[in-house]
Amino acid sequence: MKFSAAWIFWGLFFSLAAVAVDESYDCPGHLTLKRRTLLANYSPLGQGGVPVAFIDVDKTLVVSTQGHSVPSEPGDITWLPGTVPVLSRLNEENIFLALVSNQKDTPVFPSWENTDAVLLRVVEHFQQMGVKIHWFDFAGGGEQNARDRKPNPGMGLRLERFLQITYARPLDRSRSFMVGDYADKDLDGSDSDLGFARAFGIGFRDPSAFFGWSAQGVRRFGKPFFR
Repeated sequence: MKFSAAWIFWGLFFSLAAVAVDESYDCPGHLTLKRRTLLANYSPLGQGGVPVAFIDVDKTLVVSTQGHSVPSEPGDITWLPGTVPVLSRLNEENIFLALVSNQKDTPVFPSWENTDAVLLRVVEHFQQMGVKIHWFDFAGGGEQNARDRKPNPGMGLRLERFLQITYARPLDRSRSFMVGDYADKDLDGSDSDLGFARAFGIGFRDPSAFFGWSAQGVRRFGKPFFR
């Protein structure tokens, strides 16, 4: 059977498009969300892969001002200390910054739209501070989202495909790492951030040391803010 050049072209086009957008399965198709889109310019250096800093959000960068487990809307955010200079340094090192967040109660609380708006507000805040956040992703609740929720590597695999399609570069796992507060089941109630790093084959950084909290005697922020 012979195929025309046009058939081959469109077959390849739709195959790549499917890879790029096949991850919208977990929320209603009529919603337009900012997650999983490039939010700041990024230019890979040299010929190698792209190093990525995967960064958790809740109790790593922010906490809920109202005391919820996660911020309920963009006005419900308290910013945690020490983050701006560290993330600025990562920008200087040309590391791709990607926020990855488990939101196991979405869409019950917050909604898809509010969760997306909160994370976009986090990105905008850091942009105002002179820090480029290039990407954010979150995994909602329900069994259909289990492959994406940390410790599973779904959010990392998706970004890896995006980088390959966008820049024709692999994600450099040897220079990539995860920063997140869920590192110890006994102390934190979960080790999903550490588990994500292990499942995806990258390094791990505890935020207490990474952002300098431990020097002030603080291990975690949350409810209560200090513990």
